[in-house]
Amino acid sequence: MEVAKAVLSGFPYFLVPNPEVVYATTNWYDPKTVDLLERAHINWIWVTWSTGFSDETESFQQTLLKKYIQECHRRGIHVSAYLSSANMFPEEIFQRVPQAKNWIAFENGKPVPYGAADYQKVGRVTRYMADLSKPEWQDFTVARAMKAVDAGLDGLFFDNNQGDRDHIKELKARVLAEARKRNPQILVNSNYHAGMYLDARVENAITTEDGREPGIFPPAPKDNVSRSANSQEDSEQPENLGYRGGQNIWSTHNEAYAVDVKAGQWVMNVGLLRTLWAVSEGWRPVGMEDGARHTGSRFTNFYPPKHLKVALAEAHMFGASLETYQESKTLRDLYFSEKVAMEYWGALGLYNSFFESHSDLYVAPQSVSPVAVVVSPEDTDIQYLNGLAARNIIFDVVYQQDASARTLSKYPLVVAAPSVHQPEAGWKRIDAVSADQLATITPVRVDAPAGVLTNIYQQKENKRTVVHLLNYSDTAVKEVKLELKGQFPRVELFSPDRNSSTKSFQVRSEQGSTKITVSNLLTYDVLVLQ
Repeated sequence: MEVAKAVLSGFPYFLVPNPEVVYATTNWYDPKTVDLLERAHINWIWVTWSTGFSDETESFQQTLLKKYIQECHRRGIHVSAYLSSANMFPEEIFQRVPQAKNWIAFENGKPVPYGAADYQKVGRVTRYMADLSKPEWQDFTVARAMKAVDAGLDGLFFDNNQGDRDHIKELKARVLAEARKRNPQILVNSNYHAGMYLDARVENAITTEDGREPGIFPPAPKDNVSRSANSQEDSEQPENLGYRGGQNIWSTHNEAYAVDVKAGQWVMNVGLLRTLWAVSEGWRPVGMEDGARHTGSRFTNFYPPKHLKVALAEAHMFGASLETYQESKTLRDLYFSEKVAMEYWGALGLYNSFFESHSDLYVAPQSVSPVAVVVSPEDTDIQYLNGLAARNIIFDVVYQQDASARTLSKYPLVVAAPSVHQPEAGWKRIDAVSADQLATITPVRVDAPAGVLTNIYQQKENKRTVVHLLNYSDTAVKEVKLELKGQFPRVELFSPDRNSSTKSFQVRSEQGSTKITVSNLLTYDVLVLQ
């Protein structure tokens, strides 16, 4: 089914078929690939269950999936079903489900096509969006989802969430209610984008593919990037997502996640992660895919292992899990154990093993943020929030609709983000807050080069404070200095990058504070203070 979808969408290496890509995609759900999941310490996946063909066509793959799902469950791996909220493949579904012609979404009198396919390469429009206001389409979608629940899947993951937002929420509320009748523990989430994140509150889990490959990247070249099309790889590779026409599209002059630093562009996802945590209200599980690559796309390029480690640590230190996604050439490289894929997979396994072994460090974090940043539901403040994080300001995001006096009372400082056009009394703009005022209320002061980020929270049940240190640079940081209020007789350091027997930090108490110096920060360290 994934191959058929990819061909009809014009995805790289499918329209002009690469036999190895097609073979790997066709055979991925052979139970032997569960070995790869285990090697990477992956504990939750999604499988392609329903993409917009008729039930008759999709049932063949769903039958094949049974053994794969059983093998995952046998090894302790949870499985969600991938479903499309609104996609239809008209050439197939109209033949087998004639009434589907009545479910098409129209705009200006024309059917609404799916927006991310390359119809120019395909030669025709091959994907339509359904009108989610149609009760018959909702019934059809709910029935497909319940078929997955009845098959024993642990979750439902919806993509292609296009259309009227109220009807999208109506559909997801129906799905969750029906699914929980069958399995009270089921998780339902959807791939929402900016402006829709809050809609996830009708579900009981959260995800998005809006993340960016994190790291520090050099400035864009002055000359335009010239690209040849002498091979299938060149002609099918999507336009470089790092530089377009010689301009870095992640720069601070574009809608992006980058912060300008001396070394170039510091790309992070902290603003998005803080926002998703606000959406979660502290109880919905949060996942995120860093879908954009600095070079190429997720169809063609793996992260460098260093950037993958940063992405994994960044997600975990802000209460989320990272979703890795392989399709097309990257799936082929993984299936056939190519070197670049195995280096990526090794880094994934190393860090996931660390998170697994130290899962207690990530459970029930309780905020000690002194700053609440109030944002509007339009989700236009991500880059602004990244700028605050780059200054190592510890803050929580609070949506404007949640910003009651009671909620904000625990914060010494309330800041109105740019999207909040009329701040309430007592809310400040960050430009009106002095460095001295921030230093007075911060729970941790950081002395480190640009590119080093911290987060801090408490675990009150364990009576401890957890401090995360993350180095986005490709080179080690010689020294990071921290100062925390209060005295902590016991300080431990944990890291996936260090030999546990190596003493890599120094602690001293001084006038009611604790000062810590961490040496040679490679990528990610966690300090536990008691």
